Amino acid sequence: MKNSVEAYIESQKLFTHNDHVLIGVSGGRDSVSLVYILQKLGYQLSLAHCNFKLRGKDADEDELFVRQLAKQLNIPFYNIAFETEAYANKNKISIQMAARELRYEWFEKKRKEISADVIAIAHNQDDVVETFFINLVRGTGIDGLTGIKAKNGNIVRPMLSISRVLINEFIQSNKIAYREDKSNASLKYLRNKLRHTIIPELRILNPKFDETIIENADRLSQVNSIYKQELEFKKSKVSIPLTDQLNFDIQKLKQLSPTATYLYEFIKNYGFSFSQSEDIVSSLDAESGKTFYSKTHWIVKDREYLILKNIDEKPETEVFFDLSKQTIDHPKHIKIDVIDAKDFIISTDSSEAALDFEKLQAPLNLRPWKAGDYFMPLGMNRMKKISDFLIDNKLSVLTKQDTYVVQSKNDIVWVVGMRIDDRYKISSETKKILILKYIK
Repeated sequence: MKNSVEAYIESQKLFTHNDHVLIGVSGGRDSVSLVYILQKLGYQLSLAHCNFKLRGKDADEDELFVRQLAKQLNIPFYNIAFETEAYANKNKISIQMAARELRYEWFEKKRKEISADVIAIAHNQDDVVETFFINLVRGTGIDGLTGIKAKNGNIVRPMLSISRVLINEFIQSNKIAYREDKSNASLKYLRNKLRHTIIPELRILNPKFDETIIENADRLSQVNSIYKQELEFKKSKVSIPLTDQLNFDIQKLKQLSPTATYLYEFIKNYGFSFSQSEDIVSSLDAESGKTFYSKTHWIVKDREYLILKNIDEKPETEVFFDLSKQTIDHPKHIKIDVIDAKDFIISTDSSEAALDFEKLQAPLNLRPWKAGDYFMPLGMNRMKKISDFLIDNKLSVLTKQDTYVVQSKNDIVWVVGMRIDDRYKISSETKKILILKYIK
């Protein structure tokens, strides 16, 4: 088996004898076998063990076993304990998902700390087959049916070509001690149901069942590669990437069929589900303003575009001006200057407001516009709702939501970057001018 593992490492170009390998070791037969094999092959190793504090005394004994194994083989050892249940509850995910997130995040952190080159995980051939069926049952789409990757970033899996039968033979013939996780026998877990009841029956139907599934997974992986290339091409045709958002052209998107499936593939990496994709497509012919949220992003349906943006931390909603300072940095970047009227040069730049300083009253503040706000747009002699002003200017929903105003006491004197209030414009009698420059 040692030669098979080495051949696989070389064929997949997982790492070399010049690399430092950090092995994730639970204490079970698979990870312990990997430790012995890689040590026999002469690789530079370190061991990392996670105690998820889920199995009481057994978990502590697993940690002690791996610590002693590292000492026996004279290999550096690192460990950590996690409050896994608390993490799962806080993030509203399963215990299994919580343990996965915690260990891989810590493995990578430790890899960097000790300057290891790769993190070796002891997944084997049987894991590939089991994972294929788990994803098939759960409905993860084509990505979930492409098998476990031999190399994924800094994660490597040197034993993917080795069956569990061969691992057991290696353990027995070399009289290697390991820890048995009692939960591996429990049929309450989907993986164990597949492992102990369903897959053995399928192996009876097809003696080459494992080989067939692995071949199918590899073929699907190649098909998936073609599929993703086509998706990226289609995405480039219907979307416009901007600095802080991604716009999908609604008319072009509607030409793709099935539209919901295309859209889901475009937005799933931003945390959106397929059902949300269907809901978004249903809204394409509706009025603007419908908004959809994932944990990290939001999509708003505008007139011509679906606009996708990050959910940013909520900025300060109101900031009072300090005219002794030259700028306001948040939530909008605005330069402040007070000049004599005789020094003023007229600007046609809408991002700049020139206000009669002596007409302004404290407090002067910057805030988001809100329903019910009025002002008298420059050039008019009557009040107008800001909501109507924004509609008349045919602004996108997202731009409307991000619009701010400058208020002087009870009056709005500037819709930032758009129009000042006519009552506060400069005249021949103006002596001092407040210049506000919006920096986008």
